[in-house]
Amino acid sequence: MPDDVSAFTAIVFTVTWLFIVDWRMALCSLIVVAISLPIMALGAGRGSGKLGEYSRSMARMNASIVEFVRAMPVVRTFNGTGRVFGETKTAIEHAAEYESERGREFLPMFTVFYVLVTSPILTILPLGLLFWHFEMVSTSTLLFFFIVGLGFTLPLVRLLSLMTQLAYLGLGARLVRQLDEATVLPEPVERADLAGGRVEVSEVSFAYPESPRVLDDVSFTADPGTVTAIAGPSGAGKSTLARLIVRFWDVDGGAIRIGGVDVREMPMAQLMG
Repeated sequence: MPDDVSAFTAIVFTVTWLFIVDWRMALCSLIVVAISLPIMALGAGRGSGKLGEYSRSMARMNASIVEFVRAMPVVRTFNGTGRVFGETKTAIEHAAEYESERGREFLPMFTVFYVLVTSPILTILPLGLLFWHFEMVSTSTLLFFFIVGLGFTLPLVRLLSLMTQLAYLGLGARLVRQLDEATVLPEPVERADLAGGRVEVSEVSFAYPESPRVLDDVSFTADPGTVTAIAGPSGAGKSTLARLIVRFWDVDGGAIRIGGVDVREMPMAQLMG
């Protein structure tokens, strides 16, 4: 952020200086800026519209990598590296493919921006020589704009990076706001009396908002002191089922009981304890 502030300050100071020396040559110097700024704004606007999907893609990849690393002891024991890594590889390839598509989409626009913003001499040179030929500017003024005008637009590249950072901050702020506005699950105040630790999943159905049903009429029991395996392909709803047991969400149908008590009738502190 300090670099971005210094870049903005440098541009303002230099442009002011150019106008003090000669306003006509200053306007000639700013032609490329006037063309490149709308291109930068258009590209940043397009990019911010895709940040949500980009963030989800990166989150899936990171979660898959963390899951793979944590599961390594078990994976090595049962020689399941190929299958587990295949899921991680798919997440990485999806993220890489999305990044490539995103790059191909914005590369032409940002290439034009970068060429323009680093080439103010394209307008300074011909117009400056024209003004000098008609004795509208002195030789010293022309040389001044040749020297200063070559690099005064370079800080705009930093400002492009700033706009990208602001877009990410805006996405983060929207996600935090959505979290703050999320409906809090109701919970009782008094602790429930549990009859043991048996977990009962009875005819449970569940679907994420605006998504197809993930679980449909699922039932099983898990007795204390036993091992219960929930098997299925990736995306079958195993993780969702585990999260429903600790009541990350409420089921759409059926019930989940621990010790004979519906998890919806247990305080969250007791359920998580």
